[in-house]
Amino acid sequence: MTDTRGRPASHRRAYTLVLPSLRTGGAERVIINLANGLVAQGMTTRVLVLDPAGPMRDLIAPGVTVTDLARPRARWAAPALTRALRRDPADVVIVSQTHVSLLVCLLRPLLPRTTRIVVREPSLEPHPGLRLHSARRALFPAADLLIASSEPMRARLDALLRGRTPVVHLPNPVDVTGLRERTATPDAGTT
Repeated sequence: MTDTRGRPASHRRAYTLVLPSLRTGGAERVIINLANGLVAQGMTTRVLVLDPAGPMRDLIAPGVTVTDLARPRARWAAPALTRALRRDPADVVIVSQTHVSLLVCLLRPLLPRTTRIVVREPSLEPHPGLRLHSARRALFPAADLLIASSEPMRARLDALLRGRTPVVHLPNPVDVTGLRERTATPDAGTT
């Protein structure tokens, strides 16, 4: 028995999440929380990092495979990113930084046809530059789904793309267990 994409029904989905770095940041934390949640659900999960510098590496769960592409700038990452996505194809590629999202969408024709691209936009500038506005309009339709973290952002992306790509509102994930653990432990500096 096979699913709608011709894979065996027992196929375990493979996810690849792409990050520019492991520096401290909200978008990075969202992707790391998502990767950890996917691997906890038994999914094959890999994080591709353009530049592994940063303290957030320790937050990634042991079952998540981390691949360093050693390309600190997105503009230099296209060949390495393409090779990594073709060598070990994922069912779903998730990306959450605008410049890297645009790059992944640009690479769409080079990726396996069965790979689905999910773009999470962390924020929308109130008045984006014309080039960024045009780049989003031209490249985001290559994605299979766009995720906005607020309803106003969803409406703006939907208007920008004119219905060419589905846009959904999904609030930022929160590691409730981690928050409870941190708040239940008294700070060592307090009495």
